[in-house]
Amino acid sequence: MERHYLKGNTISTGHSDPKGRNSRQYVVSEITLNGQLVGVGIYYDGSDELRAAVVANEQGQGVEIRNLHDEHYPEAQSDDDLATLWPLYEKLVR
Repeated sequence: MERHYLKGNTISTGHSDPKGRNSRQYVVSEITLNGQLVGVGIYYDGSDELRAAVVANEQGQGVEIRNLHDEHYPEAQSDDDLATLWPLYEKLVR
């Protein structure tokens, strides 16, 4: 069964390239399911396009979600994003 997550409250914002070249702004946000906080994710600002997330699965375990369809979002960047998200997940969701 597919789970439908919703973007929740914004935690922080930033740029994908600190120097501002060809960068897209992003938002670190809570992720909810049925009104409950279940994870944290990084979205492109102004959209619901997810870059990466850590969410609790049906068993309550934290799992990683990566956007593998964005050709401008390299796997190394998703590794960095997930390294940022795990501590937030542990603090806010666990």
